[in-house]
Amino acid sequence: MGHMRKVIIHELAGKIGFLKAYVEENVNKFDEEFISMVANIDLLTRYLSDTHLGEEYRPRKRKVNLKELLEESVLELDLFARIKGVKFLFSGCDDVNLYTDPFILSRVFFNLLHNSVKFSPHGGKVMLVCRREDSRTAVTIENEVSDEEPHRGTGMGMEISSDLLNLIGGKLEARRSTSRFRVTVYVQDG
Repeated sequence: MGHMRKVIIHELAGKIGFLKAYVEENVNKFDEEFISMVANIDLLTRYLSDTHLGEEYRPRKRKVNLKELLEESVLELDLFARIKGVKFLFSGCDDVNLYTDPFILSRVFFNLLHNSVKFSPHGGKVMLVCRREDSRTAVTIENEVSDEEPHRGTGMGMEISSDLLNLIGGKLEARRSTSRFRVTVYVQDG
């Protein structure tokens, strides 16, 4: 990534961080649409940063507790989820440790969980189910799909997440029905 692009992304990320902090301190002054817009701008900043990771980034694998990693992504989405009344429920994620790159995996989980909150109905639930399958771990993220929310995403988050997972030997599968959306992340251990 060129120097100027890095500077622009750094400056943009700083301004977005300031805006997010201000919104969090004054959450009662803003409507859901404005808060959603701030969350989407933050996501776009992350996408800009992520799009060229594969050109420069070399995975740095280490032992990672999966539930802690998932909880960090959930915490980053706390304000957005609270405004929509969305709850996160975990199953089977305790005591799952992986040998993987936590930076890449956390970016993937953030992208996918952001979409789950965005397209969930008010008061909805996002299920995170972890399970071992041979030499890999599967994390399924499932949510109801809101009838109110237009489903006109760009698909950019899914594509970037898939590209990032390729860097660590992972895989992404998505399925959508009329009322539910399910995405499964497969992570090789090692």
